[in-house]
Amino acid sequence: MGQPNARAAAFFDVDRTSASSNLLDAYLDFTLNGKGRLVKAISIAGLLSRVPIYVYLDWRDRVRFIERFFRNYNGVPVESLERWARGPGLAYWARHLFQEARDQANWHRQQGHKVVLLTGGLLEMVTPLGEILHADEVMASRCEVSGGRFTGELESGPLGGPAKAAAAESWAKQSGIDLSESYAYADDMSDLALLELVGYPVAVNPARPLERLALSRGWPVHRWTIKGTQS
Repeated sequence: MGQPNARAAAFFDVDRTSASSNLLDAYLDFTLNGKGRLVKAISIAGLLSRVPIYVYLDWRDRVRFIERFFRNYNGVPVESLERWARGPGLAYWARHLFQEARDQANWHRQQGHKVVLLTGGLLEMVTPLGEILHADEVMASRCEVSGGRFTGELESGPLGGPAKAAAAESWAKQSGIDLSESYAYADDMSDLALLELVGYPVAVNPARPLERLALSRGWPVHRWTIKGTQS
């Protein structure tokens, strides 16, 4: 093992990169395990009716999908989501976490690198995953709060696309991180700006366009699974 490098960081995307999850799956688990019975039934019925729209938006424009999806949190008490995060949320992420993501995060810590989760998901939703991975930083979308409840509107827009790269660059500057010595793991072309920002980009479970680009540029392409068996 070489000398620890405290000036390097590893940025991990979450959905379909670190874990077999997406915004819809996580919100559904919260709905099933963090809400009252009546609210649960109403929420699920409304959510299911919008699934086709979300699937289309996620395929067409992930940033717009994030912005649209967070409207489901309008009126949700912050405390109920935080309570989910302390219990069912930990179990949810433990079930969905890719073994290779856990192993890779451990490897980076052994090298002295900072481990950073960087995701368009809601901060309170992904905090348990940060705890499981012992992340040094969790950078995620933040929803506006009024009277102890989420409004469904994002504080500074969706943390996706170029906004992810900008957030990583700003944090790296404040933290004394050398991006040319840093790593990024992501699955989609919407994360291209982040991947191009670092010295060591890695495509994980990539969608076809990103896979083609990664191969053309000589970037590593990894297939991660929950059981840790690569294909």
